[in-house]
Amino acid sequence: MSHTAQHGGDLTSFLIQHDPKTLEKHPLPFFVNKQEAETLRNPGSLSSFGAPVLEISRELLFSAIDEVDMLTNYITDRLDKATEWRQAQIMSD
Repeated sequence: MSHTAQHGGDLTSFLIQHDPKTLEKHPLPFFVNKQEAETLRNPGSLSSFGAPVLEISRELLFSAIDEVDMLTNYITDRLDKATEWRQAQIMSD
């Protein structure tokens, strides 16, 4: 595990903030508290507060797990179609 992942770039704090590169890719991060999520929804208001802190609540964790389960089910339900498509691609080559 990298030093930045453990301390968020600050040895005196255990708060880990979402870094600018991540926020550029995912402007509304999943694991953030409600107040900071509202701030992120209002463009321009973030600059005075800094980057939002990574916060994983029980509610958000189980919500993320539910999302992964739904994605897994979606992919699993379509594996046969993907296999058929891939075999057709191989046969046409």
